[in-house]
Amino acid sequence: MSDEKQLLIPETDSGKAEAALREAFVLAIGPTDQKIKIQAINTVLNFTKSKPEAKSKLTIEKAEDFLDLVAGDLGK
Repeated sequence: MSDEKQLLIPETDSGKAEAALREAFVLAIGPTDQKIKIQAINTVLNFTKSKPEAKSKLTIEKAEDFLDLVAGDLGK
């Protein structure tokens, strides 16, 4: 018998993504230096959590809503 370990590589893209995410999580919580932990945590968060909407986008939507109200009042 051989002491070699087999490396199983997932066949699908989603399987590969899940394996990569698991490895990033292991790095994030494992005994690594601070820089690697931060990079791994960022990787995990970027692929698992959506980023909040930009504040400027919310302001633009509010301005557009205001203009729609003004345009509606002028049309009466």
